[in-house]
Parts: sequence; structure tokens; C-alpha cells
Amino acid sequence: GANVGMYTVFIAKNYECKIHAFEPASKYFKILKKNTLLFNQVFIHNFGIGNSDQKQSIILTDEPGSNYIAETSSEKDQLNSEICKLRSVKNLKLLDPPDLVKIDVEGYEYEVLINSLEYFEKNKAILILEIDDENLKRYHKNKNDIIKLLNLNNYSLKQISNSNNYLCLISKIK
Repeated sequence: GANVGMYTVFIAKNYECKIHAFEPASKYFKILKKNTLLFNQVFIHNFGIGNSDQKQSIILTDEPGSNYIAETSSEKDQLNSEICKLRSVKNLKLLDPPDLVKIDVEGYEYEVLINSLEYFEKNKAILILEIDDENLKRYHKNKNDIIKLLNLNNYSLKQISNSNNYLCLISKIK
């Protein structure tokens, strides 16, 4: 999710490119909209990317940027949640294929990738992923699940500095 657009604004200020930013939580989408108002090359969308077109509960945490898709029915019933839309990247036919994709979805990365990697690979998209085992546990996944999925789709990973972020590049062409 784009959250309030910190990275979106940074890229918009420093690079000439078209940016599509996706934020499913309405509160943060409103802030994202204000923060990107002056950038004609930024297109914002009030939905998230998932493994299919669906509606889900998103848990709104006290820490900005830590919202996450509810996994259990008890989470879905929390007062600090809202229903949001998720779309499959494969169904976004009106958007140009991306050159670079940043995915930071608080452990939901596998769910985004499982239905998107073939599309990203076909279009030779570079990926920047946050991979955090603690967040992945929420969805019964771990870092190795992500690595296997990426490797199966011809991506190699390189850790960015000493962080949970990884640069993922096509390692071989089919």
C-alpha cells in the first residue's frame, strides 16, 4: 500500500515517470490524495493489490504504515477495521505494465505475488519487496516461501542494505 505517499512523492520529485499508487484504507487514501495533488504524473487508486478481485477487512493500526489485511474472523470483527477493495493486477488492463513495483503490504506479499509474478516477469518488472517474517506469520508464510515463489518465476533477490527490503530482478529469460 502507498499509505500517505512518502515514497510516491519522493519518486515523483526526483524522477520523470508515471506512478500508480494503491492504498486501500480510506483514511490514508485521503492523505495520499492531498500529498500527491501537485504531481500530474501520479495516479492514485483507492484499492489494494491482492490475489483476486475481492473485498476484505483491513485492520487499521495505531502505527501509520502498519495496516494489514485481516486473516481471522476475530480480526475482521475489530472496531479498528474497515472493508476495502483488493484487485488482481492482471485485471488492471487499462494501466501500462510497470517497470518498477514496490510492495510493502505488512506480510500480505505472498498473496500479492502468487497471482502477479507471472505478469511482472512477462513485463520484466523490477520489484522492491519488504519481507518481514513476523508479518508473514499472520498469513502462515515465511521468507523462504517468498524466495521460492520468486525463484520459480525467474527472480533473484538482493537485500537492500541491512533492511527487510529486497531488490528482485529477472535472473534469466525464458
